[in-house]
Amino acid sequence: MDRLILVDSDTLLFSSASVAETRSIEVLHEPTGAKKEFTNRTEFKELMKSKGKEITQDYKITDKQTPEPVENCLHLIKSSAESILERYPFDEVVFLAGDEKNFRLELPLPIQYKANRKNMIRPYWLKEAHGYFRKKYKARKAISYETDDLLSILANDAIKQDREVIILVPDKDARQTIGAKIGNYGTPERELVQIKDFHEVSLENGKAKSFGVPWICLQVCLGDMTDGFKPTQLAGIKYGEYRDWE
Repeated sequence: MDRLILVDSDTLLFSSASVAETRSIEVLHEPTGAKKEFTNRTEFKELMKSKGKEITQDYKITDKQTPEPVENCLHLIKSSAESILERYPFDEVVFLAGDEKNFRLELPLPIQYKANRKNMIRPYWLKEAHGYFRKKYKARKAISYETDDLLSILANDAIKQDREVIILVPDKDARQTIGAKIGNYGTPERELVQIKDFHEVSLENGKAKSFGVPWICLQVCLGDMTDGFKPTQLAGIKYGEYRDWE
């Protein structure tokens, strides 16, 4: 049990709950009372464009969710979790999922942290997914900060104890955890990366990529629009991460 495997499971739960439902939109033309269902907004816009019609305020769009049985969602979660456990049968595996009272929500930013997600429709079974996961796999919940923070804290504590640490996470935030190895549980065939103090900065599809200190610097300069945070909002300057690099 000298090796510690830390799994950021928020995306795992979100994806499993998302797959276990069907989404669509219902469009109501108020003047006539006519209704029609579409797979998504793009399908509706393309139909209107093909007919040479303009989308006016007369059209009211309602999002619809049709969930499958909750067992389908829980089965997907179990399959993913068991696959990770089978890969590391002799190691301590700690699953992390969910947060509460995140201090970032109270920060005096130009726009509230993650305010861009307020109108996002959450998967129907997401709450049940988290409850099941915490009960069955003893997943740890972050209190007063985020799952990413808890992961980094646990990783650094273990590294100080000279333990080998492997982080399995699908997103990019954990790339700054110096001393750990990082991989993606969704692509287990890829080789783990040992995070050192400094790595080269590269470009992948126009996006900057690195690890360690360079990655921390990139995050500070570029922010993360998935969280609705962009440092350039304060500076009043627009710049991109790929300009003048090649």
